Amino acid sequence: MAFFRRELGPVERFENALKEKLAARQKLANQSSLTEKELAEKRAATERLAVAGAASPKLDRAEASMRAVDDRARTLRAALVELDEGVRIVSNLRHVDPDAIENGMPVEVFYEAFNSITDGEELVLHQFRPAP
Repeated sequence: MAFFRRELGPVERFENALKEKLAARQKLANQSSLTEKELAEKRAATERLAVAGAASPKLDRAEASMRAVDDRARTLRAALVELDEGVRIVSNLRHVDPDAIENGMPVEVFYEAFNSITDGEELVLHQFRPAP
């Protein structure tokens, strides 16, 4: 016995794609929220150490930990950037306060080198930041 699968119409395909995109966006929002919460905890712990008069190396480690979380939080900002030529690119929006992000805000591209997870080869990826 053969089973046939009904082909989806354009509206159904669009609705399915939209549901998938919304789910992916919610996942990113949840990750961002967790990272921001972790950053607030690290910042509070660092401030407590500073007030308590902790030794310099301990403060340095706490600050480095806080900065690592802060960098990760800033990296999680995904953006759909529309170039003047009309091309749209999904990329990271870096060096921006989450509260300052606005739809349609002007951005500029910059390039950052990363090491590949699989083979350690250097990769250069485009990133965006708010335009001056």
